[in-house]
Amino acid sequence: NAAYIAANPTSLFALSTFASEVGDLPVADLDAKVATFDTVAAYANNEMLKEVKETVALIKSLQPGQKAPDFVQNDPDGKPVKFSDIYSKNKLTMVDFWASWCGPCRAFNPDLVKIYKKYHKKGFEILGVSHDRDYDAWVKGIKDDKLTWPQVSDLKFWDNEVGRMYYVRYIPQNIFVDQTGKIVGRQIDKPEVDKFIGDFLGK
Repeated sequence: NAAYIAANPTSLFALSTFASEVGDLPVADLDAKVATFDTVAAYANNEMLKEVKETVALIKSLQPGQKAPDFVQNDPDGKPVKFSDIYSKNKLTMVDFWASWCGPCRAFNPDLVKIYKKYHKKGFEILGVSHDRDYDAWVKGIKDDKLTWPQVSDLKFWDNEVGRMYYVRYIPQNIFVDQTGKIVGRQIDKPEVDKFIGDFLGK
């Protein structure tokens, strides 16, 4: 497949491969990739290429240094929670994309609870955005894992509107913003989260 794409870089197969891998490629390479297909007249009105371009624009808008999109979703009590109301009161806020049915998310939660206790008083907050679809399972997950930070969900599973806004295709996943809502980190690996927060708050 790689050899075929190398020989036929503007083939439909190459385009569909790019479309499926766009989220995993280095951001610096995306524009050049798009430009390759833009030179092909046959793709002038191609829907797949149009979607890829929209995805590339979205991914670029979520990189460190960009302003995080604001959102409102309801907490388990049905009360709306606004993202900017939370980050504006804290030095660093982590949006934690997770779900009660997600094994790796649940396995990481005990570590996250420890991290929260360690840094919360220093100006660190978490906002959990759940990709659950079952209300009772979601609430039980919060309770069982002793998650004390704000939690929201629209219970739309993978169609969670905030997840779509932030191009979330796997969980757990995170994005970090400073007090102005500027993105300072995205998709920080689980083992690196503690150090990332410590380094940021130590500044």
